Amino acid sequence: MDSVTSSPSQLRPPRRTGGATTGTAGPQGPPGPTGPAGSTGPPGATGATGPTGPQGATGATGVQGPTGATGPQGPAGQSSNVLEYRFSTGVVAPPGAGNVQLNNATASAATLIWAANTTALNNDATVALGAINPGGDIYLQVQTDSTSLYQYTVTAAPTNKGTYTEIPVTWLKSGTGPAIANNASIFLGIIAIGQPGPTGPQGPAGPTGPAGPTGPQGTTGATGATGATGATGPKGADSTVPGPTGPQGPIGNTGPTGATGAQGPTGATGAAGPPTYAAIGPTAPASPAVGQYWWRTDPDQNLYVYYDDGNSRQWVTAVPSTFFGSAASGDLQGTYPGPTVKAGAITAAKLAPLAAPRTVFNIGYMAGPWAPASISVNVPFKADVTVVVTATCWATTASMTGLIPTFDGADMAYWADMFFNQTSVHTTVATSNIQRAVSAGNHTFGLRYANANATSDANDRAHFTFSMIEVP
Repeated sequence: MDSVTSSPSQLRPPRRTGGATTGTAGPQGPPGPTGPAGSTGPPGATGATGPTGPQGATGATGVQGPTGATGPQGPAGQSSNVLEYRFSTGVVAPPGAGNVQLNNATASAATLIWAANTTALNNDATVALGAINPGGDIYLQVQTDSTSLYQYTVTAAPTNKGTYTEIPVTWLKSGTGPAIANNASIFLGIIAIGQPGPTGPQGPAGPTGPAGPTGPQGTTGATGATGATGATGPKGADSTVPGPTGPQGPIGNTGPTGATGAQGPTGATGAAGPPTYAAIGPTAPASPAVGQYWWRTDPDQNLYVYYDDGNSRQWVTAVPSTFFGSAASGDLQGTYPGPTVKAGAITAAKLAPLAAPRTVFNIGYMAGPWAPASISVNVPFKADVTVVVTATCWATTASMTGLIPTFDGADMAYWADMFFNQTSVHTTVATSNIQRAVSAGNHTFGLRYANANATSDANDRAHFTFSMIEVP
């Protein structure tokens, strides 16, 4: 609703009456002030609904969801074949044409089924029997009675025996009916286990696992090389605190010997000591000193010493006297101290070792090569044999090499080797050895290479000196 404003009434001058004419109207007065706003009117009625807008554009396709988990492995598939045979109760192979046999008269104890490669209908079943896989089942059932049944599990691959096939089995179960009779018409049923399918494709990589725990602390590395010594720093200020007392210094050198003192007065003469010699005679010396010796010439020829035991003084034997008068033994007879040699005790055989031993010298010569080489040496008696050898050889490479002397095929202790500075140059090597207690007879002495670097040829020579000293 529109608002209405009112203006204040104007004051007019007093109306004149009785005048001849009306006066001129005065000027328009100024506008009065705006009045207060009126109250708001009620809302108008709701307008009609507008028309539906056009269909919006289709939104973009969302992102591909994650691949679901792989389902569990399905059970192995099966297939079955049925062949017609006659059952034979025989337990010795081969079965007759068209027959099936077990290797045991007790069906549950059988471990082999023998099936003729020709069925009762005269069909060739060789391929079908050979295709039976371990793990599959075989059942034998009377054709007219499903309760007369034997069922086995195949334990190994069948073997074609020419006219029949041998199938290793183990007992599984039987039917509820009677045992299968001899010459009964049966079905040989083959229940094959399907082979596992091929490996599925590689699944997508899983998310990265969380970081593993920190590994143990590694071992401390080797200490680095010591760095160069730095330049000497400036001299510090003198300390005002006394330092600790230093360690005891080393003992000084001995001073020079002092001057010899004045000669002291002569001391009193000491008591006389025992004689420095032994008294000799059949009677003891008069007034002996303690420690004096006396050799009594008669009757026992014993040596005595004058002894003070703290309570008394007396002569006592200086050496045991039990030897005197003791019986001699061995090649001696009589008593000590004067035994004699038994008659015939001294023989040439006993004196032989006291004679000078026999000695023989011998020399030998050999020409190379030493691959190996040996000579024969005659030892005329049991002896210690000293061998001195001088030989030549050469080296293929600069190295420590040479020759090894051998005695009766065994290496001797000391080798003739040296360091070869030059190769392919003939060089002299030498050594000496001693072979103890060599038996009399012929022996062999030889040379061989010390290692693969040593070699020789026909120009090389060896000289030997043998010293043989007889031993018992």
